[in-house]
Amino acid sequence: MRSIYEEMLQVSRAYMSPINAEGVLQRAIRLASLRAEELNPANIPVVINTMGNALRLFLNETERTQLLTRLQALATHGTALPEARVELQREQDLLECRSVARNICEALGVGPFGLQKLATLASELARNVVKYTPGGHLLFRPEQATRCIVVIAEDRGPGISNLPEILAGKYRSRTGLGQGILGCKRLASRFDIRTGPTGTRIEAEVHFDTAH
Repeated sequence: MRSIYEEMLQVSRAYMSPINAEGVLQRAIRLASLRAEELNPANIPVVINTMGNALRLFLNETERTQLLTRLQALATHGTALPEARVELQREQDLLECRSVARNICEALGVGPFGLQKLATLASELARNVVKYTPGGHLLFRPEQATRCIVVIAEDRGPGISNLPEILAGKYRSRTGLGQGILGCKRLASRFDIRTGPTGTRIEAEVHFDTAH
């Protein structure tokens, strides 16, 4: 497992060259009267407060804000984020799914690419539930220990009768159901789908990296 110093350095390198990132971070740690090996989630804000002036030499205001936000998110390490559940009945619920995905990514320090991937997957799973079934829900389960977010979609529909054909990429639908499922599978690091006459359950795992 990486130390807090290594975590902060990795995030900083996404915005600056390795040598500049290391120089800024080490200077901030000295100004905070700390040592790299002493860093923990509780004193991350102290280090962040001493980085401002040095960052102005290398980053514009937008980049500084993004970097500091992602460094601040590291302070949540060791604090389990709760699951978030969104009930799905209508199109407007898709907007809530994207909002929840955004909030979770911000709390974990996930970058724009990871956020877009999670939001796209969650929206597509939610759309399938709303469009093709009487309803269901979407569950977001952050798992910080394994650095991933699990998204579970469950519905009360009649099941997907031609699932093997869809997963094989052989099904062509005017409604887009098959393409949506395959798209979600491609976005996920792990994808499991179980379907039957009482409903369908999809579990998709998205791994993230705070540097992307």
